[in-house]
Amino acid sequence: MGASDVTMSLEEFEAYWKKNGGLISRTGAYDAAGRRWVEGRDIFREHGVYTLIVVQFKNSHFLRVTVRPSLQVAYAPEKYRSAGFWIERKIHLTYEEKTILEQIGEGAMTMEGIIMAVESSGMAGWETLAKKLRNAGGPEP
Repeated sequence: MGASDVTMSLEEFEAYWKKNGGLISRTGAYDAAGRRWVEGRDIFREHGVYTLIVVQFKNSHFLRVTVRPSLQVAYAPEKYRSAGFWIERKIHLTYEEKTILEQIGEGAMTMEGIIMAVESSGMAGWETLAKKLRNAGGPEP
């Protein structure tokens, strides 16, 4: 039973986890803000300040991942589905555009991720909404 130590961002770990998921028997992440351990897929669904991820492989090898902070802000669905969130960014949504945002995803997304999800939605009005979001630009408030 061996162990290895690496450093990754949460995004890098998610890509690693997807690629090697068949070899992994258990995964847990420590949420420093909530002072709790989050298991399995919930790591990517639940919001937290993850500082350490421990992966146990089926061959009993362990991988300790020190989580490097991400430079991109990921917004919870409750945020990007809220009209107030967009008004703060000087973006006024139509009813149809708000409907698109309510249906594009279930997890936290960066601004670029939101735009990509809107573009791939294929829903009526996605072009206008994507243009509004891209033109908003500027620093995050």
